[in-house]
Parts: sequence; C-alpha cells; structure tokens
Amino acid sequence: MDEIVYEEQQTAIWFLWIIAVIVTADLVLWQQIGEQANLHEKSVVLLTSALVIIVLLLMHRMTITLTTRELRWRYTWISFPGWRIPLTDIRRVEVTKSVWIEGWGIRYTTTGMLYNVTGTQAIRLHLKNGKTLRLGSQQPGHWYSLLQARTGPDAGIAGNRYG
Repeated sequence: MDEIVYEEQQTAIWFLWIIAVIVTADLVLWQQIGEQANLHEKSVVLLTSALVIIVLLLMHRMTITLTTRELRWRYTWISFPGWRIPLTDIRRVEVTKSVWIEGWGIRYTTTGMLYNVTGTQAIRLHLKNGKTLRLGSQQPGHWYSLLQARTGPDAGIAGNRYG
C-alpha cells in the first residue's frame, strides 16, 4: 500500500484579491460600456475575465505529498495540473530559494522547472535523468530531512544556493 508519509499545502491568498479586483473591474467596465458596446465586445470582456479567474482558481493552492513510493505535487483540489516522481528517480535533494523575479506558479527557469504559489523557500530535486526542479515550500528543511532519508546515500545538502 502506498501510504502518505507527509503532506504540505500552500495557499496564495493574494490570488483571491486579484479575482475580486477583476470582478469589480468587469462590473465597472460593463456599466461604462453599457449600450455603446455591441454583444461581441461585451463577450470578449467577460470571456477574458472568466479565463483569468479560472486559471487563478486552478493555481492558487499547491499540495506536495510524500508517500512511501513517490513524491507528488498538484495545484488546487482537482489535482490538475499534477505531477509525480518515484523516489527511486531522485538522486539528490537540497534546500534552496527562488528569487522574486522568477514569480509564482509553474515556471521554466535557467536551473529547471519551478513550481510554487507563495514565498521563496524551496527544495531542489536533482533527478537521475539529469534534470532538476524546485518545489516551493514553507518547510524546506523538513522536506529535505524526509527526502534525504528516502532517496539513498547520495542525497545531501549542496548549500543554500539562490536561483
């Protein structure tokens, strides 16, 4: 049985504020364009806003789960998008940070993929296939300890590098 060893959930409250601003701006814009705009223009405003709100709702929460066999992470409650890596594929783990310019969400960076929703603390995974990725975490030291104990003797901290 694949039992859950540990799970961490990050929620970005500021995403909800962005949604509130978008909805308010839409209502004001709708009032302003009123009778002047045709149905096509009104539809574009509503569809664009709806798309942004859906993306924000999908990306405002990230859950990282460690089981006895794999590391999984997913956004929001519907597990989409979501990823998983067997623990046997992890070569090394380290505590690291992201820099503010890398932003939040799913990002391709010069040092590999970055998955986060808030903060700059992260764990970096060096995979046996040569790829690296970072997972944002409020508790990177705890994740390091858990993963190091499960990924073999090659696991070790390489320093608190930024980026």
